[in-house]
Amino acid sequence: MARGLVRTFQHTTLFQDMTVLQNVLMGLHLHSQQRPGARAVQSATRFPRTKFDRCHEVLAFTGLRELADQLGEKPATWSSTHLWVSPWPLAVRPRLLMLDEPVTGMNIDESQRIMALIKTIRDRGTTILLVEHNMRAVMGTCERIVVLNFGQKLAEGTPPPSVATLT
Repeated sequence: MARGLVRTFQHTTLFQDMTVLQNVLMGLHLHSQQRPGARAVQSATRFPRTKFDRCHEVLAFTGLRELADQLGEKPATWSSTHLWVSPWPLAVRPRLLMLDEPVTGMNIDESQRIMALIKTIRDRGTTILLVEHNMRAVMGTCERIVVLNFGQKLAEGTPPPSVATLT
């Protein structure tokens, strides 16, 4: 993170005994110079108010503010992918956000919400490097596309205008 790079993983594990807010706070602190550990994140007195404010700001931006106090044991109203695609990486204000298949396992509506959020993040000045197999999501979100197969470039360019509106 020191160079402004943040990477998310396709399959993530949440701290299930911590709230959504604490999970975002943990992500924020994993990229800081201090490495407090999960027990410290559970104590609100260990962190400056500005870090909590930043977490609440990002939760509001991603539409997860009302879930801040729910445990990370994956309530039915949000997906772990949604949580890890948006709040904790955004909390650290990356210059480059690398996303590994952020819409895997999502239905069309969920995919559209995530890709719209990714577009907004991009439009606010964060460069997005997206690895994704869902071509509808890619074509409707990306300005430039590179297709790779086992490390070999097969194609590069911009999506056709008629395809870019599929999301």
